[in-house]
Amino acid sequence: MLTTKQQADLIKAELTMADILTAYGLDGNASHRRIPCPIHNGTDKNFSFTDFGWQCFTCGANGGLVNFVEQYLECSFEDALADINRKFRLWGQEIDKPLTYSDIRKRQKKIKERNIQKALKDHRVQAWETARLEVARLDANKIRFAPKTPEDGIDERYVEACHHLDGAIYQAESMGRW
Repeated sequence: MLTTKQQADLIKAELTMADILTAYGLDGNASHRRIPCPIHNGTDKNFSFTDFGWQCFTCGANGGLVNFVEQYLECSFEDALADINRKFRLWGQEIDKPLTYSDIRKRQKKIKERNIQKALKDHRVQAWETARLEVARLDANKIRFAPKTPEDGIDERYVEACHHLDGAIYQAESMGRW
C-alpha cells in the first residue's frame, strides 16, 4: 500500500494538469491554457494552468494537481487521491472502489448548490447593472431635455426623469453597489 505522499508523487509523475482537467469534463486542451475558473464558476478565462499547477487570477485560488481536485470536488486530500485513482488507475485496486449511491448524491447536491449560487450571483449582477443603466438614462434625460427657457415646452422625457430618478437611485443604492 502506497502512502499518501507516494500516491501524490505518482500522480505528479504520471499526469499533467491537462489530463486532470479533461478527466473532470473541463477543457484541458484550451488555447493558451486558459479557461473559465471551475473553482468559482467564472465566465472569463482567468484560470491559467501549466503541466503541474494552476492559478485563478480572479478568485486567487492556486495549487497543484491533487489540490485542484480537492478544491473542485470540495473534498479531503485523501478523497482527491482516491478519485484521481478511480479515473486513471495509477495504483492498486484497494482504493479503486466504485462510488456509493450516497456519495454520488452528495456530489450532485454540491454541484447543484454551486450552480444555484452562481445563478443567483449572476442575477444580482444583472439586476444591479440594469438599475445602474436606468439611473444613467434618467439622469442624462433630465439634463438633455430640461427646458432651456421659460417659453420652451416641457418634454415628456424630462418629466419622466424628474418623476423616476430618485426612485431609481434608491433602488440601485439598496442593492449595495451604488
